[in-house]
Parts: sequence; structure tokens; C-alpha cells
Amino acid sequence: AELGQMLVMNAGSALTVLPDLAPAYFIRAWGSYLLDSADPTIKADLQKAVELAPDDALYAEALAMWP
Repeated sequence: AELGQMLVMNAGSALTVLPDLAPAYFIRAWGSYLLDSADPTIKADLQKAVELAPDDALYAEALAMWP
């Protein structure tokens, strides 16, 4: 849980300064998953990462695997 909290907190801080930073959305989704895999914000963050970086295969594949 500690890693998940750190990822969510740091990604959130980054997004406060750079709201279009695709990697921060992905990292926040990962942290949220570690804290609670049923968190509905995970999919929204993955979608935002793909929207901001459509050519990034990692983000697209993670979203495609999400239910």
C-alpha cells in the first residue's frame, strides 16, 4: 500500500503542475490499482494517458487489457 500511495501522491503533484503529462496519468492508475484494483478512477486515468499519448503502446495495451 505504501508504494501505491506514493505513486498516487507524486503523480497527482505532477499533474497539478503539468495537467497534460501522460506518464503521470499512467503512474497514478498503477498506484490506484495497487491500493484498490476496483477503483473506477484507474480506467479514467488510463484513458487520459492514451488520449494524451496515442502512439505509446504501453498505455494503449494497458487500457485494452482493462475491463
